[in-house]
Amino acid sequence: MSYRTFLFCCLLSLAACSGTATDPASPKTTMATAPWQPPAAGAEVARYKERVKEDQLNEKYFRVTVIATEASAEGLFRVKLEYGFNINETDVQLPEWTPGVVLKPVLQKAAGDYHCLLGFDAGDGIFHELYEIRAENGNVRLKQTKGYFKAR
Repeated sequence: MSYRTFLFCCLLSLAACSGTATDPASPKTTMATAPWQPPAAGAEVARYKERVKEDQLNEKYFRVTVIATEASAEGLFRVKLEYGFNINETDVQLPEWTPGVVLKPVLQKAAGDYHCLLGFDAGDGIFHELYEIRAENGNVRLKQTKGYFKAR
């Protein structure tokens, strides 16, 4: 029994000593992340998918897919909107941001069924809403909800 206690104390002391001491006066460094770069044209950038619950016989989905274009570095992306057999595509332009920052399109679930938000991340991890996408009565609607402008 004392062997187990001794072994437990040794492991406990090793675990306590494995951390590194930090000086509160020393500046904290953060790891810099590389800015996001859009993939090649035609590649999928973001996707949201939700099964249509009202049609149990067929396998239908509410799907939103953001696809890169040749001009994605300037903020132009293709958005494919699907609700069952209703399929549409449109181009969306993300706003201008600070020089050297390429905005990354992001899709998030919104309240309710068949409802999501299309926005962007400027590299700070914050979701900036731009469009609302919703399916109602078999129709898919894309509506701009917010606008952003570049301060001069």
